[in-house]
Amino acid sequence: MVNGKTQLLVRGIDASSILALKERAKRNHRSLEAEARTILEEAAADNSAARRARAIEMASRIKTEMRGRVQRTNSTDIIRELRDR
Repeated sequence: MVNGKTQLLVRGIDASSILALKERAKRNHRSLEAEARTILEEAAADNSAARRARAIEMASRIKTEMRGRVQRTNSTDIIRELRDR
């Protein structure tokens, strides 16, 4: 077990992956290093509670982004319509 903080050097990452990480970091208001650290820490601690928290956060973000853009429908009506074709 490693005590305290340590460093990790990762070589050979594609430029497109770095660009995607930079964009993700910008969306999350973090530096590239902080974003990579967050991803690694979450992956290392990937347990059901962490996955659930991320899923809830993502669902909340999507709900906020979609507010007013999606018309609510009754799924029963859609199923009947498709069935009756």
